Amino acid sequence: MEVKLTKVYTVTEDMLAVNVGSGSLRVLATPTLAAFCEGTSAELAAPYLEEGCTTVGTEISIRHLAPTPLGGKVAVTA
Repeated sequence: MEVKLTKVYTVTEDMLAVNVGSGSLRVLATPTLAAFCEGTSAELAAPYLEEGCTTVGTEISIRHLAPTPLGGKVAVTA
């Protein structure tokens, strides 16, 4: 059985590279995209963990291929 979760995020002002400190452009920051991926993965795993347990990221490989402007939508699947 394949288990997956897709979440759609809308880019807000606080998620922009210029505001996160990862660049000077008003587009989705790569660190924010990484947080989306980690959060979606943690949410997917949560029902399979013992009470009081959580996940811990140890490595991430991500390719941020296109800019997403303020108000744009990003879908993340884990």
